[in-house]
Amino acid sequence: MSYRAPWWLANRHAQSVLPTRFRYLPNPGVWRHIETRDGDRLEVKTVEQGAPLALILHGLGGCAESLYVRGMQRALNRAGFSTWAWNARGAGRPNLRGDTYHGGRYCDVQDLIQAAGARPMVAVGFSLGAAMLVNTLGRSAPGIQAAVAVSCPFGFVDNVAHLDGPRGRIYRHYLLHRLRHMARRKRAYGQAMGADWAHRYPGDSELSRLRTFQAFDDRLTAPLNGFQDAMDLYRGVDPAQVLDHVQAPLLMLQADDDPLFVDHARPPTPLPKSCEFELTRGGGHVGFVHGPWPWQAQYYAEQRAVDFLTSHLGDLK
Repeated sequence: MSYRAPWWLANRHAQSVLPTRFRYLPNPGVWRHIETRDGDRLEVKTVEQGAPLALILHGLGGCAESLYVRGMQRALNRAGFSTWAWNARGAGRPNLRGDTYHGGRYCDVQDLIQAAGARPMVAVGFSLGAAMLVNTLGRSAPGIQAAVAVSCPFGFVDNVAHLDGPRGRIYRHYLLHRLRHMARRKRAYGQAMGADWAHRYPGDSELSRLRTFQAFDDRLTAPLNGFQDAMDLYRGVDPAQVLDHVQAPLLMLQADDDPLFVDHARPPTPLPKSCEFELTRGGGHVGFVHGPWPWQAQYYAEQRAVDFLTSHLGDLK
């Protein structure tokens, strides 16, 4: 199996944006809550069908309802997997504590794995969720037998500088709009609860002035999560630093035209024997749409993930 961008969706920006907007998908599943080790709460949308379990981790600004998550969930369900698609800490609805999710929050992924119990298990992560997944696999992920990281951001410092520059303007505007909305909602939630952390969130006027990722992370993400500043955060959560310790079979899927990454944003080499890196020609960011015509669109990341994960689990029945 190999990827080839279709003639009707060859532009990297179209690949990155259109599949997240123009796709109809059913939305099955039952919500449940997972308690974390520090007393917080994770929301998980589950489809249980008595089979090996696939965990699905969304990207920055996404949630379990994001179309790329729902597409992967449907593909895995059809292949015989049960699926848990999570809302990371603070995504979907505000979480109980003042801290938030970020690319290095592996403890929450470990808590999700523990809550799933002793059964065959795999995982798929997208973008920032892929960074969380690799950070978990590189530390401790008991029970994960295979994993797929789609559009994983290696080289956080360079990628954030790219997004904060002129070429990242459209994506920066969109993602920071979502992050500021999450911060306002979280602040209001904390104030309604009388939480002592609510005062650490800036007011609306200050939030509106946070127009780069570094400024936002300096003011919120880093201090709320125990980092000195944004650069300390980026260096601390970069999945490249733990890739050598990954033992479970891991497929890293990335496009050579990903508009959110600098050109040299690749996993460090040599790769561990457990890891496989596939760099496609075209595909954008979490896109990978192909097929002969728009009304026959197919989604390579879903097909590739199913093939890779089932090859490492054998018979699902």
